[in-house]
Amino acid sequence: MWLVASSVVTEVPRERVRDVRRFNAPVQLAVAAAHEVATHAVVPAEAALISLAPCQSGSPELHKWIRDISTESGGSVKVNPTHTLHAVDNLALSVFSIALRNRAWAMSLGGAAGMFWTALELVLERDEREVIVLAGDQVSGVDASPAVGVAMLFAREPYADRPRLLAV
Repeated sequence: MWLVASSVVTEVPRERVRDVRRFNAPVQLAVAAAHEVATHAVVPAEAALISLAPCQSGSPELHKWIRDISTESGGSVKVNPTHTLHAVDNLALSVFSIALRNRAWAMSLGGAAGMFWTALELVLERDEREVIVLAGDQVSGVDASPAVGVAMLFAREPYADRPRLLAV
């Protein structure tokens, strides 16, 4: 397998803001990074997709709801379920695969340390010509903090001028 494209995104490109604005930062940035590497895929709609959940538990929004519920009557607190930890990997995968009209195999993995290695093992095991791995995380799940999205495109054959070998 060859790593033929990668992307690290810390800000959602202007053309993607409308599509992802209702999601939290890790989802927004993971999807933005995945779209960037998908431009290098031969057939993006046929690439296998693997999404990783953030390692930081919760989100600033989730922790705010907990504080609000504990100090208020609870009736005035509005909760957006797309801002919880467990929705992030599935949500990023869904948003991205729908945008690509992807018809290939897809999997969401948890955010525990080491899950990226599981993703790499799956990359090597898959039969698809291309595999896209995407993830988003934040410095802290408690406070508003910097976030980042990453994505990598792996392929059976090198496409770029400077491919990087993953395994033989």
